[in-house]
Amino acid sequence: MIFSLLLTSASWCDETQFNKISLHKTLENYKWKKRILLIITNEEDTFLFNEVNKFLITQKCKNDERNLELLKIKKNKDYHIKRTSYFKDKTGIWLIGYDGNIKGYTEDNTLLSNLYNLIDNMPIRKKEMKEFKKNC
Repeated sequence: MIFSLLLTSASWCDETQFNKISLHKTLENYKWKKRILLIITNEEDTFLFNEVNKFLITQKCKNDERNLELLKIKKNKDYHIKRTSYFKDKTGIWLIGYDGNIKGYTEDNTLLSNLYNLIDNMPIRKKEMKEFKKNC
């Protein structure tokens, strides 16, 4: 199993060989800490990968405000997600909430246009908006 997982947050970008840690375990590590925008693409699908990167750069403040972390996986021919995984044989973009549940999914970049609406209608986000001043 060979592929890379890129983690991007407000202050750093780390590229890690992801052959000893499962996707499930990685997502569990973020549970109740971050909202996750997960992108899984085939190695040759640079359009979707580039669209998500552009979105994250241009909307950085809004993404930080919503405590959003990006996990990017580029599959290569040797890559396989466990058979029992929900993500097996799928590519696209997923929004995963604090609770670890999938809140949205698209095979293309359309989730990005509705992302803030989805997040801002979540109960925890509504509470966050009342408690914290907007910076963007």
